[in-house]
Parts: sequence; C-alpha cells; structure tokens
Amino acid sequence: MQDIIDAYVIENVELDRPEYVINEYISLSKLDDNKVLVSINKTESDPVTYESNGYLFYHALQLGLPKLNVRILEPPRSYGRIAYGILGKRNTPLFKFSSAINDEIEKDNSSATITEQDIQNIIRFFEIYIAHSKASREKRLASEWKETRWSYALNQYTGACLSTTIESSNQALITGLEALLVTGEGNLQYKVSLNAALMLADSYEQRIDIMDRVKKMYNLRSKATHGEITALVKLLNKSSVYDDYFELKSILSRLLLLTYDKSEEEIFNRLNIVLLSGPPF
Repeated sequence: MQDIIDAYVIENVELDRPEYVINEYISLSKLDDNKVLVSINKTESDPVTYESNGYLFYHALQLGLPKLNVRILEPPRSYGRIAYGILGKRNTPLFKFSSAINDEIEKDNSSATITEQDIQNIIRFFEIYIAHSKASREKRLASEWKETRWSYALNQYTGACLSTTIESSNQALITGLEALLVTGEGNLQYKVSLNAALMLADSYEQRIDIMDRVKKMYNLRSKATHGEITALVKLLNKSSVYDDYFELKSILSRLLLLTYDKSEEEIFNRLNIVLLSGPPF
C-alpha cells in the first residue's frame, strides 16, 4: 500500500535529539533554523483514527509546551499539507497590543527546547485528549453530553492559545483556573491562588511563588475587565509580563494534567484535607 505522509512544522523549537517517536503514526524530527517537523505516517489501508489525528496532536503540543506560543509553518514540499491546511487558520501570534505606541508592536518571541520530559508530557496529554474526544463524541451521539469543570477549563486553555493579545489570553486562563479551583462565593483571587499553590507545590517558597504569579495575572485581568486602560498599559509594559503569563499558562496546564478523570467532590475534599492538616500554630 502507498504511504501517506502528512506534516506541519513548529517554529522556534529545538529537539534535544534528532527524533522522537510519539506513537506508531506520529514522530517529531529536527529541521534547520530552530524548527521541528511533525510527520504523520500511515498507509492507504490504515483506518482514520484519533491516534493519527494531527489536529488533536496539535492540542497536545499546546498543553505539553505551555511556555511556548505554538506556531506552525508549511512543511517541506515532499510532505502532505492536509493538517497544515486545517491548523494554519488557527495560527495566531501573541502581542502586547494595548501598550504599543507605534506600528512596532511587541510580539512574543518565545522559544523552547523539547526534552524527554516534555515528550512524556505531550504523549500523556495526547492520550488524555484522545480519550476525552472519544468519550465526548459518544456522549453527544447519545445526547448525554454534559460540560464539567475540567472540560470547561480545557476549552478555556485552548481558547487562550488562540487569543492574539496577552490580556485576552490571560482572561481565558484565569476563567479556566476558576472553573477548576473554586466553589461557592468569596474572594476568588485568594481561593484560586491558594488552591493552585496547594495542589502544585510542596514547599512554602514554591507555594508563595505560585500565589504571587496568579495574583499578578489576576490584577492584569481585573484592569482589562474593568477598562482601567492606564493601569492595564502600565502592567503590560512591565518586563516580566511575558514570564508571568507563560507561568500562569503552565500552572493551568499542570492542573489539567493533575485533575483529569477526578470528580469535583474528590478534588475539593482533597484540597480541604491538605489545607486543614498543616502543622499547629
């Protein structure tokens, strides 16, 4: 049977080895000029499967590489362009638009080196995305689909990856965190930052860092939501804003991985145990 090789290229990325194999269909390989080729290989007789779906794998890349604004380019001419034809329309830059004073708008230029640990995260997210997509389709066909905190947070994350400005992307990320980490009324910023810190870090210092990062981006979200433009521009002009943004994206990504397939009751019961089992004063 004839081989069918579809592909797309990720820019601003290096591999720490010549090639990584994701599964029997998909692999990553080095190209020149800080680029990586994603190739999808199958034969004419192979059925269409979730495991060979380049679109789903693109989402796994976004989730597994949270500190990179994943952008793709056309593959070399010897490869197919079906996946690129679909994904190219979702290829968005990331700008600090509101703080620009001329046409030289500051654009994100983040880059990454993909390591073995990154690959394991990407593979795990791909497995999760496949399982979630299969289950969602089955439930929709049976008219039994119901949105959950986790699925809503996932959609907010992928929506954030489509946003072209930091402030709009940040709003989606904060909404996703609230969906995962908050029940009831009260100080949402405090609850989200505290619960994220309790779930992701072990030491006092690490937890303080997570709380501080979340609070910073909450402040940015607040200024954007309420139209406090002078304050918003001031925050966007800070040299740390990209680092804080990508750290928040990483926090939501890690929480999605940690909470997958856990019930709302299980998550919040566990948070209460962690919170209330600390040392005495």
